[in-house]
Amino acid sequence: MFKTNVFFLLILSIAVFSCNSQPETFSLAPAAFEEKAKNAENAVILDVRSPEEFSNGFIKNAINIDYNNEDFESKINELDTTRNYFVYCLSGGRSGEAATLMRSKGFNKVYELQGGILAWKKENMALTINSGPDKISLVDNSIQAFKTLIDSNQKLLVDFYAPWCGPCRKMAPMMEALKTEYAGKVNIVKINIDENEALANSLSIQHIPLFQYYVNGKLIWQKEGILTKKEIVAALEN
Repeated sequence: MFKTNVFFLLILSIAVFSCNSQPETFSLAPAAFEEKAKNAENAVILDVRSPEEFSNGFIKNAINIDYNNEDFESKINELDTTRNYFVYCLSGGRSGEAATLMRSKGFNKVYELQGGILAWKKENMALTINSGPDKISLVDNSIQAFKTLIDSNQKLLVDFYAPWCGPCRKMAPMMEALKTEYAGKVNIVKINIDENEALANSLSIQHIPLFQYYVNGKLIWQKEGILTKKEIVAALEN
């Protein structure tokens, strides 16, 4: 009789544990995806579409690493596996494959957007529009838009550039690498001064590239010209 009771209690405890320990869902509907990304610690939103798709609209603060690009895996290897990643593409195919690859490499918290951007748009959820990958165009009311950009980011590094600027082009690969390295920590954006003349004039920009670092809406560091990675990292880590 005693053995029977012990066996019954063991079975009951296993059943209760199973009911109260539902596995975490890693494929999320748009609203749940947005909420989870907003509240997760060290969240990184990863858009794995092409740069062309990305420039036509992306989820706020997302970084773009093209799944179909031959360097995708090498760029993924540079990311911190301990962070929370929120991955999406157009409809879910590429992001699903990207998430599987990332999990195989030790990324434990990789969440996928069910239905991708198509589902996101169907729910009428907001997208940010760029003039190109990692380049923000603030042409319409650029001064006010820039203020909104600063106020909406806890940590923001702005790279003012122009397509014709040789030093700007020289800095571009390093800035792209820093954007990946600091994903989830610092939002790094590029602003074309030719497309935003009113903003450039209001900031009295005379030389480019010009880098400005804002924390909680306040400018705490700026420098112009060709910089070393060490100089920029020192500013970001200060």
